[in-house]
Amino acid sequence: MGEFIYISIIEYIHLFFIFNLKENYRYYEENFLLSLALSAVLGMNSLSFSCNAMEEAEKERRFAGAAAVQISEADPRAEARSLVFLDAHLGPDNMDFLSKKYGDNPEVQAAMRGMPSKTDDYQLGVHDLFIQTCSGDDQEVKCINYIRSLLISSVHSPMLFARFCAKRVFGEVQIPVDVFWALIQKEIIPIMKETEATFISKLREQRTRQGNPLTDIEEVIFSLKTSPKHQVFHDITYGAYMIDAIRAQNGRAPLLFLGRAGCFFQLACEEFSKFRNAGVAAKDIYHLNFSGTPDIESKRTRGDLSDNSPEVIARHLLTPERLSFYCEYMDQQGMRNIENKLYLVDIIGTGRSLNSTLRVLRYYYERHLKREMPDVHFIALCADLLMDSIEESSVNFQDRKTAHWEYNSSMGTILFKETAEVGGIRPLQVKVSPLLMRSITGDIIDSDFVEAVGVHGIEYPPHKWRREFDVERARGGKLHEKLYGGLRLPMHEIFKVVDKKLLKENKESKKVA
Repeated sequence: MGEFIYISIIEYIHLFFIFNLKENYRYYEENFLLSLALSAVLGMNSLSFSCNAMEEAEKERRFAGAAAVQISEADPRAEARSLVFLDAHLGPDNMDFLSKKYGDNPEVQAAMRGMPSKTDDYQLGVHDLFIQTCSGDDQEVKCINYIRSLLISSVHSPMLFARFCAKRVFGEVQIPVDVFWALIQKEIIPIMKETEATFISKLREQRTRQGNPLTDIEEVIFSLKTSPKHQVFHDITYGAYMIDAIRAQNGRAPLLFLGRAGCFFQLACEEFSKFRNAGVAAKDIYHLNFSGTPDIESKRTRGDLSDNSPEVIARHLLTPERLSFYCEYMDQQGMRNIENKLYLVDIIGTGRSLNSTLRVLRYYYERHLKREMPDVHFIALCADLLMDSIEESSVNFQDRKTAHWEYNSSMGTILFKETAEVGGIRPLQVKVSPLLMRSITGDIIDSDFVEAVGVHGIEYPPHKWRREFDVERARGGKLHEKLYGGLRLPMHEIFKVVDKKLLKENKESKKVA
């Protein structure tokens, strides 16, 4: 028997989703036929694919449009502010939804008592597994070199693609190795490249029609992103320019990076500030450790923990003591210094963490500091949103089944609605600026291996909001300082290349003018 690799037909379809092959509704028809053809080649008899996808997408599109109209009519501040809470009818948000629903549950109480007092076993397990992949002498050096090898890989690397697509297996079907690699090298990678070029062309046309043409810096960054030598590290470093452009266009305000997924982008922004200001560090870049979905029912399976098991509820349940402790931590991070507005930077998936974060921020400013909450503009580290922004439909394809949040491309907003499916969600609308990056970049920065040891953030769900975890929080990932030390200079070299190209473009523009 030949070698086989485990991948499901479900995943094959999903791979097209995550690499943004979304021309329009015809996308579903074309890729459904492609998947049928693939299943015939591989001898598969069934497909886990909903033929009602177009119908569901149309329902979600209609809801998003109707809800946006309701917001505009119900709350005039929606036009003035980037963040508008729409939950007045629910009463004050005391961040006690889970506490009221599950606080008296004996299993949840037992799980809370059994929470680790100093060390998260899951975090240690990830670290140990990572160390095992780099066994032998100089383990730390090998771990750092491994993460660096991921960062400097081409965004079109078949090996990188194969390494991270395995994370999204929903079912297992045996596929011959040669067929698997043929699919990646001859079908998926070429389609990815073609789609990226088409996307940028469409985005340029759309922005011109809207009277908001791409800026010089956007033109330069997009042209660089289509380079055959484009790496994951470029995606991150270019992000500093794009974030700076968003702040320039929407008003200068502090940046708040959340959790672990955005840590490399925070490093890029800090180094970009030094590059621009003769080595002087920025004073308006903040970071908060934050994980999970505090006070919101989770739908994410974590390790062996099932959705909303007593252990998961115990991790996310907020007690007065946990809330008070986190507010004190926010004080220590300087959050009280932010007054009028902030940009929140984070990766987005289900959206529950974003909803929870905005609720915690409101609680901190309005209840803890007893003053008005700063306005919030969300910068989403998510390629999917930006791809949707050039389509006719404003539906969020990534989470269309639960649909408790919607992305409206014409308004540039994310709308959360109440839903019986996920308890704790508070309705709100927040302005969002999607940041263009490859899905593979998102996979790497959000991977367990990298986050466990390679960034300054730590896993920090509510059950860790205690003094016992202060040392771990202050230390961050065990290897992040050594890793960062080798990334700063290359970032500055990339800044020089971009600035040189930008200067050249400006000179040519003046000649034409």
